[in-house]
Amino acid sequence: MEQLVLSGQNLNQQRVLETGTLNISSLLDQQAKDKDWIQVRSALPKGDLQLEWKEVRTPSIASGLQDLVGKKMLNYNFQYIGRFSYNGVLITRASETFEANFPAQNIHKTTRESDGWVNCTWLVDGLVNAAKINGDALRKELLIWDQNPDGYCLSLSNESIDYKHGEQQKFLFAEDFNSLAWEHLILFGN
Repeated sequence: MEQLVLSGQNLNQQRVLETGTLNISSLLDQQAKDKDWIQVRSALPKGDLQLEWKEVRTPSIASGLQDLVGKKMLNYNFQYIGRFSYNGVLITRASETFEANFPAQNIHKTTRESDGWVNCTWLVDGLVNAAKINGDALRKELLIWDQNPDGYCLSLSNESIDYKHGEQQKFLFAEDFNSLAWEHLILFGN
């Protein structure tokens, strides 16, 4: 299962097509003002939260395993891996977790340590194409910035149009921004 997940570690072995940076703090502040699907529920960090990204092609995945990877993740022709920095200091301690569940049963869960590079495809799409997503009634998505007891959470979620599954992605930052836990969760309906 580890080989099929679209982890930053696996994607970082692909040929890089493009690179760039995004100022997450600034984009969240700007986009939340007029985009219904983006919510800032607690104060944004006082420092500068940046994302350095790389674009790679989405690798092929056997059709029988695609639902376990996530329909949302496989909708993209390209994947974006990224690493965050806070006030110019890279966040190099990170982990990535991929999990798929039925309401009462776990199907699979894979966690791997990372050198800071995590899959940021959905986040890059959401921040760069925020206006397009806001106007698309078929994209039932939500991006939330919030504080939690251990730090901060940047989460993205969607519900399929047929209501048969939902996906969520979380970027969990430690309070001092020295580590990151990334999670991609899939919940299949009955």
